[in-house]
Amino acid sequence: MDLQSFIKSGLLEAYVLGQCSAEERAQVERMATEHAEVRAELSAIEASLESYAVAHAVQPPDWMKDNIMERIGQEKPEISMPDNAAPPPESFQ
Repeated sequence: MDLQSFIKSGLLEAYVLGQCSAEERAQVERMATEHAEVRAELSAIEASLESYAVAHAVQPPDWMKDNIMERIGQEKPEISMPDNAAPPPESFQ
């Protein structure tokens, strides 16, 4: 496969979205290492997706942060010793 066919194959988009196999990921990374055109295209795809995400972002309602923080404050963490933990030194007992 020639370089332009590789760039136009859709594999770079799948790579940026995390939707390719380990073999495909390795292939993209190898091609990006070897070819400046692939690196440039990856950067352009990432920038395009970021622009789209920013343009379509939804601002959460103002009350949401207070609601989340209140729920966090109500939670009581359960602290337990791991099964393989060493006992505390005798000076702490």
